[in-house]
Amino acid sequence: EGSAYRTVVGFRWYDGDGELIRRIRRRSKPCDQPGLLPNLGVLRVSGGQPLAGAPGSATYTVRIVNRGRATAPRHGVRLAVDGHNVDTQIVAALAPGEVRQLVFAGPTCTRSVTARADPEDAVREVSERDNVLTAPCP
Repeated sequence: EGSAYRTVVGFRWYDGDGELIRRIRRRSKPCDQPGLLPNLGVLRVSGGQPLAGAPGSATYTVRIVNRGRATAPRHGVRLAVDGHNVDTQIVAALAPGEVRQLVFAGPTCTRSVTARADPEDAVREVSERDNVLTAPCP
C-alpha cells in the first residue's frame, strides 16, 4: 500500500545468423497503489489584500484538503511569496475529505504565491504531486 511501481521491458531482434539487429527498452508509466493513506493537496491560494496598519504587507488564504482514505497527521503548510518563504503554519490532524483554511500574512505579491502542504515530506501519502500550488498574484 502507498507504493508506486513501473515495468521495464527489453526487446531484442536477431537476424537468421543470430546476430543482434536492434535492441530497445520501454518503461511503463508509474502505477500508484494508494491503499489507506492520506493525500494532502492545496486547493486554492487567494487573497493579497493589504494588511491594515502594515504598509507593504498583505494577507493570503490557503485552502488545503486531505483527499486520501486515512487521517493525515499533524503537518506544516508553507507559504512563499515571489519565491521567498514567508511562513509555515502547523496544521492539526486532517480527516479524510476534510478541508482546512489558513490565513497568512506576508509581503505584497508582485509575481506569484506558492503554498506547499507537508513541505518537510514528513507525511507518507498516496501522491506528493498535488502538495504544491503556485498562482499568479491575486
